Formats: sequence, structure tokens, C-alpha cells
Amino acid sequence: MDCSCVYIECDDFVTLLSDQIIKKSRKNHKCDECKQIIHQGESYRKEVFIFDGFTIHRTCDTCLSIRETLFCDGIIYGEMWYLLREEIANTDGDINQTCIASLIPSARNKVCDMIQNYWDNYLFELE
Repeated sequence: MDCSCVYIECDDFVTLLSDQIIKKSRKNHKCDECKQIIHQGESYRKEVFIFDGFTIHRTCDTCLSIRETLFCDGIIYGEMWYLLREEIANTDGDINQTCIASLIPSARNKVCDMIQNYWDNYLFELE
């Protein structure tokens, strides 16, 4: 796929101990990217790793779709939204439409809203 790609520069690496998709959450959790609640019964990604200690990182389906579609060479846990905003600003909101279309609906809506907000603010600054 000819897709946009957010590249990160990071010298730190984690030791991944476990990476699994949880099909049905047994209790509520908080997504470590968007900070929204992953409700009981919803699916999410659970990664267990060592980086300055033992850590569990949970990612909701919306954030996971964005991460898997737009981030090509890894992520920095907890900084995905910041890095995506930077990418939108660096590209003047020019994110490949095919790439956006491949996101799940909730992720597509968030990315399109971010691009629209960038354009609204950018055009406002030009006036």
C-alpha cells in the first residue's frame, strides 16, 4: 500500500515479553495512548515489556488501527498522538487518502478531525 508513514527517532528499545490481542476484556482498562476507557467486553492489544522496569501497555482498537497503519518503524509508547500531530503539521495535513480509508471508522474519524483542526488553525493564522 502506498501509505503515509510516521517515522520516529528513538535510541531506546524495550524488551518485549508478551504481545497479545485480547478479544474480550474482563474488566475496564485505560488505553495508554488516548487515555480513553477500554470497556469490559471490548478488544485491545496488551504488550508486556521491560524498560526501566516491568510495564504493561494497553492499546484500544482505535489507537491500534492508527499505530499499525500510520507508524512504519515502531512507536514510542504513550506518544503516538503527539507524533501524529507533528506529522500532520509537517505534511500540512497531506495524509494519503488510501491510508486514511484503511483505518477502522473510529480511527478514521479521529485522524480526519485532527487534519481538519490543523487546517482550520493554519488557515486562521494566515488571515
